[in-house]
Amino acid sequence: MFAGARSKINITIHNTTKLSFKFNMTITFHCTLIQPLFLAGAEKQIPEIRPPSIKGALRWWWRAMNTNLTLPELKAAESALFGSTSNRSSLGIRTSHPVIESLTFETRTAQELIQLKKDSRADNIVKYLLFSQTMGENKWNRAFPTGKIFTVSFYAQDAQVLIRSIATFWLLAHFGGFGKRARRGGGNFKVTRIEDPGNLVGLAGLAFLGDENQLLEEYLALNYAKVKQLIQEKEEGPAADHYSGLLDATLLVAPIPGGLISVAEVFQSFRASIKGKNNLLAKSALGLPLFSDKPGNKEVEKWQVFMDKDKNDRRASPVLLREIHYQRQDYGIVLILHGKILESSVSFGKNKFSTIAGQRNQTVDADILDTLRTHLIELRYRPITL
Repeated sequence: MFAGARSKINITIHNTTKLSFKFNMTITFHCTLIQPLFLAGAEKQIPEIRPPSIKGALRWWWRAMNTNLTLPELKAAESALFGSTSNRSSLGIRTSHPVIESLTFETRTAQELIQLKKDSRADNIVKYLLFSQTMGENKWNRAFPTGKIFTVSFYAQDAQVLIRSIATFWLLAHFGGFGKRARRGGGNFKVTRIEDPGNLVGLAGLAFLGDENQLLEEYLALNYAKVKQLIQEKEEGPAADHYSGLLDATLLVAPIPGGLISVAEVFQSFRASIKGKNNLLAKSALGLPLFSDKPGNKEVEKWQVFMDKDKNDRRASPVLLREIHYQRQDYGIVLILHGKILESSVSFGKNKFSTIAGQRNQTVDADILDTLRTHLIELRYRPITL
């Protein structure tokens, strides 16, 4: 165990119960899709909700909570919880999904995927959010549409492993989604029922189904603090900024009709408002690669990331969009993760081999994220510091 780590021998759950024993236990979450889920195995056109995909999403959120660890510490702690090539995981996951006709963008409109009344505005916004699934061969990728039900079951012999896993699942259920386009609302879901014979969710002090006595901001902040206590490996140390994380991130919440549709409209118009000579440098802080129309023709430029003279053409956006249904109200959620979009030694440009001035060694204008925060607050989004 590394210096400063929290002890996992007798972890105190909800201030009263110590769990240092082992027993067989399963917890099952019944979930409903809020947005279409594009997720498949080897057969890309056959949608599946697969245990490895759930575990992969849990790993990502667990890492996002532990960005104050060094890389060796991170690898060791992650392996202990989720397993690795040299350490078998003690956590088991089972999933089920509905056997239904799945939908594609080639054979169904975005409206049918999201199950809304006919509305060209909403249709265009959904296509903006899920744009990669509306293009080329992806149009044939099938999805589970909004409203469909699935289950995720966690089982383990060690109660601590189980509790820490479901605490990480809380982050996935409230801040993100899974499958393709998860950062833009794809695969958003809500937990509607829990089978928990050992009452481990209660012992952990977590709530998945909301609290009628709490505003959404209170509900999210209080449960996030409990999750942080359960899964953060050590308290001290600054959050790393070379990859995105939850420590020092900002969550913005607003009750708005339409949920994701409305928040996506705000984000889309904000991107479109970034003008001027350096607009691509500002937009790069919202994720790379960028696709930019060339003036005067129909060609498209692809701006890419370059690292150590080798191309790495992706840097995921630090901005996550989603919606939450809480107390019969739709809420738009914007999560701005902490971390640099690129290291100071990394540049990006239009062409890896270009020597033309202005096409290489560009730096990212990260101030645009602060501008986005300010813009959302002006629109009455309420900030929650994580």
